[in-house]
Amino acid sequence: FSASGVSVFDRLVFLFDIGNLGDGSPASTFYFDDVQQVSTLGIEDQDFSTVKIYPNPVGNKLFIESNTIELTKIEIFSLVGNKVMEFNSNLNSITVDDLSSGLYLIKIYNYQGSTVKKLLKR
Repeated sequence: FSASGVSVFDRLVFLFDIGNLGDGSPASTFYFDDVQQVSTLGIEDQDFSTVKIYPNPVGNKLFIESNTIELTKIEIFSLVGNKVMEFNSNLNSITVDDLSSGLYLIKIYNYQGSTVKKLLKR
């Protein structure tokens, strides 16, 4: 579909062929219905566009700056989804000494929602 460019079509519909079992060969056909893309991790909510994290890569102390929204919680996750740190106060400056070097995801919350950013620990 990428060769079609921008179009008015915003859905991709797959239909199952009930009663016909696919055999996995190149001639086999499989159908799907109601596939939806609800959200992706990389898309930020408009309210969070002014949130800045620095320095990135971070050494020991991470600063989170937001002039337009009130932050309520910060969570840091490993790339496999394990929560490794959580902060509920003093959210403008957090200490990340306990993190090993590597790439993390930082989830930043306010009262209306959250956003996720990448964080590199030196």
